[in-house]
Amino acid sequence: MFGPEHAEEQYRALENHKACEAGTKNIKGSELTKVFPYINNEGIETATFTDNKSEGWIDPFMFHSALKSKAIELGAEFIKGEVKSISEIKAKTIISAAGCWTKELLDDIPVVPQKHTVFRVKCPKHIPEMPLTGDLTTGVYWRPEGKEYLAGSPHSVFDATDLEPAWNDFEELVWPALAKRIPVFEELKLTGGWAGYYDCNKLDNNAVVGKHPKYENVYLASGFTGRGLMQAPGIGRALTELITTGSYQTIDISDFAVERVLDNKVRPEPYVL
Repeated sequence: MFGPEHAEEQYRALENHKACEAGTKNIKGSELTKVFPYINNEGIETATFTDNKSEGWIDPFMFHSALKSKAIELGAEFIKGEVKSISEIKAKTIISAAGCWTKELLDDIPVVPQKHTVFRVKCPKHIPEMPLTGDLTTGVYWRPEGKEYLAGSPHSVFDATDLEPAWNDFEELVWPALAKRIPVFEELKLTGGWAGYYDCNKLDNNAVVGKHPKYENVYLASGFTGRGLMQAPGIGRALTELITTGSYQTIDISDFAVERVLDNKVRPEPYVL
């Protein structure tokens, strides 16, 4: 959901959605309650959604475990250890997928930890059909989780000294935003929370993927700024093509090239939740 300040940007994005046959639909804020009757549309200029079951959410740990298990089945070997420098690794091909610790290995890549807090809440009124929803007027997002809900704080922190959840964010930022947008959420009860790191590309919040021009055998897949799970399958396929054939074949992600970061060429991702 987008307020007036983000609407034009979203209308431009929709042109790309259409070109990519994303299946998204767009409606005016005044029409929101016709589709999602539990939403208060105050301050919403436009909203984009899908209703063809092409989107949803999955368990990140289970997804990661499934990919790892398949890799092992196909012959991959996982070695646990601590690496302080790329030069310590002796291999024909090195792919740095070090996430928020990328800059510790490659100082010229500005990908660093950005702390985010997620809350678990319970509401007497449960709406299981509610989709994952982002409100760009507040920066808060939420979705059902079992019989409860998860809700993300819009407040992020660089140089955090710990991963203690920012509990004050719930009372000050998240609950007011939820109660305004979904009136039944006025009766929310906080049941838990946690904090974790995004691998944030401080240049433009976008991924850094491809061969590092300063090395003969080093490739990157980093800087996804909270979108790594969603983009991982495509990134993996594209990098496989680049490494084995020398160029992208089916998915051209050259816009994410390492050179753009080294040359300070910004390609901003405006929507980070």
